[in-house]
Amino acid sequence: MARQARLVIPNQVHFVKQVGHNFQEICKTNEDAKRLRTIIAETLPLFELALHGFLISTNEFYLLLSPKNETAISGFVQAISRKYVPYFNQKHARSGSLWNGRFLCTIVDVAHHGLDVVLYMNEKANITAEQFHLDVANLSASPHYLGYSEIRWLHPIKEWWLLGNTPFDREKAYYEILHQGLGVSKTKALQSALGHDKVLGSEPFIDALQRLTSQKLKRGKAGRPVRTLLTAPNIVS
Repeated sequence: MARQARLVIPNQVHFVKQVGHNFQEICKTNEDAKRLRTIIAETLPLFELALHGFLISTNEFYLLLSPKNETAISGFVQAISRKYVPYFNQKHARSGSLWNGRFLCTIVDVAHHGLDVVLYMNEKANITAEQFHLDVANLSASPHYLGYSEIRWLHPIKEWWLLGNTPFDREKAYYEILHQGLGVSKTKALQSALGHDKVLGSEPFIDALQRLTSQKLKRGKAGRPVRTLLTAPNIVS
């Protein structure tokens, strides 16, 4: 069976997930994380897209971005891989592919979920840094959103700008939201949807996207369709 085409719609925000082969490590040291972050930054200007957030973890990396055309995302991810995989293989004495198949992609309704997705990546970066003793500054866009350091090649999502009228107001509000946390239910919902569903969004948002693509965006109900029993009409003599 032919694999289903990946859904990419220009000017929409997409969450991209790339996982290590058999969930093996793709980042073992601070040097690895810094190299992957640098490659992302150096590769970004070569493609027509805007990057809103990222996560570098020990066995996966995430990107939150908006492409201007249908090929920008795949070209960007492939270019990152072509630069990073040879570095990682040579440094850690391995060979072959680093990835567990194709990257996964979900279109995000940023009006309803954009800030949650950025928070989700930043929370995972904090957990990764603590568990594996990595420098959190290399792992996500959190330093920029918090105002600790400027990432010139990052384009924060619109919802971050709406948190306040000044940089200080926005950074303070984001700090409070980040430290409040997403909570267990929201985190599980994002884990279930991101990289698995084609779209994470409201019904009106999905309906609007459906008019832009021939791909079916909503999941069908599980199981076989209900059978309708046909009965013969009563014949009155």
